[in-house]
Formats: sequence, C-alpha cells, structure tokens
Amino acid sequence: MGLDYLANAGHPGNWWGIVTDNGRPYGNPVVQGKGSPYPGYYISETSLQDSRRPAKDTARYVNSETVPFIVLPIRPSLGAKLGDLAMVFRPSTGDSSFAIYADVGPSNQVGEGSMALADNLQVNSDPKRGGVSGGIVTLLFKGVNIGWSRPNKELLFEANKAFKAWGGFAQLRKALPEIDWSLC
Repeated sequence: MGLDYLANAGHPGNWWGIVTDNGRPYGNPVVQGKGSPYPGYYISETSLQDSRRPAKDTARYVNSETVPFIVLPIRPSLGAKLGDLAMVFRPSTGDSSFAIYADVGPSNQVGEGSMALADNLQVNSDPKRGGVSGGIVTLLFKGVNIGWSRPNKELLFEANKAFKAWGGFAQLRKALPEIDWSLC
C-alpha cells in the first residue's frame, strides 16, 4: 500500500504522477529498488526536478515528506515559475511555513501542498485522509527563486526575506482584512 492512492498518479497507458521506464505516460511504472526510501513502491515525480540526477533516482524529485511545497494549477497561469517561493499561513492556529512551488496540478484546482507543508501548518498530512477544506492563505513571491535543490534552511531564509520586503504581517493584514490574524 503506497502513501497515496495510485489513481492520483494515472493508470496503465496514461501515467502522470509516477516515473515510467520510458519517460512517457504509456510506459511501465518504475519500482524503487533496494536502498531506496520505499523499496517495492513506485517513484512519485514532481514537476520541479533536479536535472543533475537520473530520472529513476528518487532524489531527482521534491520529497513531499521533507520539503514544504505547493501545487499550482496548470491553468489559469498565475505567472509563477517552478521553484518560486511562498509563505503559507493558517490564521486559525497561527501556524505558518515557507513553501516552494514544486508541482503542477489540474486546471482550476488550487490548494494542494506537500506532507511537510501540512505538518508545518498542523494539518493532518496523510495523503489519503488528511488535509483541510479551507482556512489556508498562500502568498506567492513570483520571481523569488534561488533554485532547487537547496536546504530547507536556505529556502526558509529567502522566503522570510521576501515576506519582510513585501511588507510582512502589516501588509498581509491590509491585503486581507476579513481574516482574523490575531494568532499570527
């Protein structure tokens, strides 16, 4: 049993969320071998990749368990580029996290994030049963992109710097006055 439902990665003849042996949707899924994070399981891929690593190397793709990241829809185009940084807030709890734009999702669907992002926001991070239906605010910094793969510490530093340059919480309260920011 995988971390997520296999149907979220496609189906035979049309895979879109896992690595295949020929790099095409109609290929056969690649199974992780001995020494991999999850031997016997398929390799999940992200749109943001470390092209210095081979396609069948799990480290080529952003790890949902360790890196806070967001998924944006393929359409409408929001002007962001893979690797752009963001700050994500959960005003009802006062939790926040940096995130990196690491994956592209279906058109007109916003709101997906990595397991690490969910953990940082005190949201159930189980891909099958977790998540929340609302109450999350994402501030994307288009063009603030230091490249991936970088340590989380560097990404956090740059996202915080961009947030302060944007105007920080004072600007956030002005931009979204209908939200109770008292815990942040």
